[in-house]
Amino acid sequence: MPRKTREEAMRTRQKLVDSALDVMSQKPYSSVSMTEIAERIGYSKGAIYWHFLNKNALLVHVIENACLQFEKELAIDPADALSYDTVRAYFKRKMSKPFENERFEKLQNLIVRRQEWPEEVQGKVMDIFKTRIDKETKMIEQILTKMQKEGSIRKELSARNLATLITAMFHGMFVFSMKDVYGAEMDYEKYTDFIFDAFRKEMEPQEAKDEKK
Repeated sequence: MPRKTREEAMRTRQKLVDSALDVMSQKPYSSVSMTEIAERIGYSKGAIYWHFLNKNALLVHVIENACLQFEKELAIDPADALSYDTVRAYFKRKMSKPFENERFEKLQNLIVRRQEWPEEVQGKVMDIFKTRIDKETKMIEQILTKMQKEGSIRKELSARNLATLITAMFHGMFVFSMKDVYGAEMDYEKYTDFIFDAFRKEMEPQEAKDEKK
C-alpha cells in the first residue's frame, strides 16, 4: 500500500474512533449503530466495516486508543533523570488530566455505561486497564530500584511492593477524579504532594534522617 494511502487510512480510522467516542459517550450502547458513527462524519457504513469487524471491536479499540493517547501524553522521557520527584510530577500530571481534557470527559461518560457492554467486551477492556496499570507499576519500580542503588531510599524495602502500593493508591484517586466523586473541589495536586512527602519520609535511609537532625 503506498504511503499516502496508508496515512489516509490511518486518518480515516482515527476519525471513526473519535466519532465512536462522541456517540457512545452520549447514548446507551444498545442504541448506537455503526451507520450512525460513520455518517456522523460523512463516511459510508462500508467504510467503518472496512476498518472494524463490528461495534464491539470498535468499542474495544476506542478504549485502547484513549489509553494509548493518555499514556503518550504522560510519558516520562528516558533521558530525564529518574528520581522521586520524577514520579511525583508524573502522578501530578495524571491527576490533572480529567479536568483539562474534553476527550477524557467523554471517556468518563462512556466508562460509566460499561454495565451495558457485552461481557466479552467488558473482559477485554479490563485486560487493557490491567496491562496499562502493570506497565505503570513496572515503570515506577524501575525508578525506585535506581534510587535504592543510589542510596536515596532504604535498600531493605521491596521496590516492587512500593511501586504496586503507589500505583494502586493513585489509580484509586484517578478513578475518583474520573467519576467526579470530589470534582474540582478536591486539590489533587496538594494531596499528591502530601502523599509523596509522607512516602519520602518513610523510605529515606536512617543515615539521611540523622544528617538532617
